[in-house]
Amino acid sequence: MIQGYNLKLSPVEIDWREYKLARNSEVKEMIKEIQSYFKQENTIYDACLVMTNNEYENVRGEYGGYRRRIDYEFNLRYLVKVVLYGKHIEFHIANDKDISIVSVEIKRKFFYFIEWESNYYK
Repeated sequence: MIQGYNLKLSPVEIDWREYKLARNSEVKEMIKEIQSYFKQENTIYDACLVMTNNEYENVRGEYGGYRRRIDYEFNLRYLVKVVLYGKHIEFHIANDKDISIVSVEIKRKFFYFIEWESNYYK
């Protein structure tokens, strides 16, 4: 949590290159949630955006094999730009000196959730 007087986040840029994903209710809600995150004022809570297509991979661990869900996640505070294409979304995330891109293909079982820091719930 970051607190300060007259503290605001810069709004994230949303770039719709194609509007096919605009019909996907889960994507529309995710964009609304991202925009509302950047409307926080004076007290900024960290949050992590987690997305998945509900797909799993087989992994070998210390105690044998298991299945792990494939998730894409990053801290929303570092998000600079969202670019929506016909079948995937690019998230441009600011690092120390450059911008990294997380590209997520949107499939039929796509869903997202936001994990807020624990102080948000107090």
